Amino acid sequence: MGHFYSELNTTLSTVEYVSSSPETDEQLLTSLMRVDEGLKRTNLMLEVGSSFINTDISSQPFFFMHRIHHQVNEDGELDEHQWNELKKVKDGLEYMKNGLYSEETGQVDKNISIQEFNQIINEGARMGE
Repeated sequence: MGHFYSELNTTLSTVEYVSSSPETDEQLLTSLMRVDEGLKRTNLMLEVGSSFINTDISSQPFFFMHRIHHQVNEDGELDEHQWNELKKVKDGLEYMKNGLYSEETGQVDKNISIQEFNQIINEGARMGE
């Protein structure tokens, strides 16, 4: 769970960076690729967890895969649809991160059950649809 949480947190940070930092077209495209790759790595952690740790771990490929388009409009900016997608992804990732975080320990809650984990991931993915 720690590896998943780490990828989730890194991806969320990248989404937050893209959402708040004006960039040149080339920098923006690079950042979008980083977001897309981060989402793919985060999904991969779910798949690896399901294959090698517990087959009850569910993945959310529709949330994590092929959401971010690596293109900007003629002004070198994201269009409204892309901004909306980034916001949805950010909202879903924040929900997942907050749901997996333990205030008590200051890190990922290692005592969470697979059912609770799946519920948090599934709800975060629904928020990001």
